[in-house]
Amino acid sequence: MDYSLIAILALVVTLMLFVAEIFVPSGGLIAVLALTCMAGSVWAAWMAWWETSPSLWWTYIASVVILIPTTLGYAVRFFPNT
Repeated sequence: MDYSLIAILALVVTLMLFVAEIFVPSGGLIAVLALTCMAGSVWAAWMAWWETSPSLWWTYIASVVILIPTTLGYAVRFFPNT
């Protein structure tokens, strides 16, 4: 696997862990795992795209900044219906 695939997969896992943190009472353990996974995702994206295409790396960072609050917002909005 190359770093770009790791970055994308780790971002997907990060988003799933943040949603799980909303629904599963874990005392913050899932949130710590999600933050660790997010850090690994950003690192893998940096390794994949910083030297070859910095604009792609900044696009990835912007998508992370947009996707995480959006995912958490939808999870919190969906939570009262469960």
